[in-house]
Amino acid sequence: MSIKLTPQIKTYASEVANIGGCMKTTADKFGVAAERKVNDIDGIKRKREEYLVLLKEFESQKETLVKLNAPTLLEKEHEQLLISFIKYVAATEKAISSLDIENVKTDENLLREAQDLQWEASREIVQISNAMANKLGI
Repeated sequence: MSIKLTPQIKTYASEVANIGGCMKTTADKFGVAAERKVNDIDGIKRKREEYLVLLKEFESQKETLVKLNAPTLLEKEHEQLLISFIKYVAATEKAISSLDIENVKTDENLLREAQDLQWEASREIVQISNAMANKLGI
């Protein structure tokens, strides 16, 4: 079955791709920040503040995704994509909460749990994006 790529579908696909690119950029910034080792309260506070700024980027991307008007053909996938993105943002919040400023350490168990949740949500996002592309024949 051949799907006609209407202007609405093309616009939607382009906007989702842009959000995905922004999400990857923000995730890469998180990765760079995570690699920096800190050993004192001030360092942990700075890292936490940087993470909170990046979390706001994810929240903004989520709001953009929420506002998109999905074509009827992709409404189900759009809803699934939104749910998975919300899971990813929640997991990121959990990872940030693993920073224990008072004791100058990271709750490693909480961080691992958050990272596992992030990985799962990220996997879902990729699967949903691939399903959308396959449905559209692109």
